[in-house]
Amino acid sequence: PALLDPVRGEDRAGAVCFPATPELYLGHRRGRIGNAQGFAEDQTAEYHFTEVPEERLFYAQGQWHSTAEYFEAAGDSPSRLVLEYSAAAVNLVLSSNRMPSAEVIIRLDGKPLSQENATPETRFREGESYILVDRPRMYALVDSHDFGTHTLDLTFAPGVAGYAFTFTSCVDPAHSQIEVSA
Repeated sequence: PALLDPVRGEDRAGAVCFPATPELYLGHRRGRIGNAQGFAEDQTAEYHFTEVPEERLFYAQGQWHSTAEYFEAAGDSPSRLVLEYSAAAVNLVLSSNRMPSAEVIIRLDGKPLSQENATPETRFREGESYILVDRPRMYALVDSHDFGTHTLDLTFAPGVAGYAFTFTSCVDPAHSQIEVSA
């Protein structure tokens, strides 16, 4: 069969894309935690950090249970994950392990998401932006449309587990030989 026409701008010949932050796993087998204490492997522990977040690492605050494949908010109160990333959009594989559904509050560069950087999954309530985790799958957290470096701060309800972040890029119009549509 003939090749398909390009679906996205970054699929077109001559497209140049920004290099996004690589995939970031949360389980201790392949995960990269920035907390000075490291992972408490296969245990529940209290995590604290004072470090300035570095790209390609995540930082945990609160009580978390570490497994080889995922990192789950533990205890009775919400726990946070913070990371610095470079991308146009961010996704995270999540599951709600204790309840049929639970929330993850999203803050970008210290503020709730706006309509411009929200995804179709984003919900808004009383000055907060959040997603509802109702089954194990990948959730679209942020879509800034334009490439940039940002700090993502997520507050997990107890029982919500994170598996892996993925980051997407966008076409660099200054260096590409294609036209980028808005």
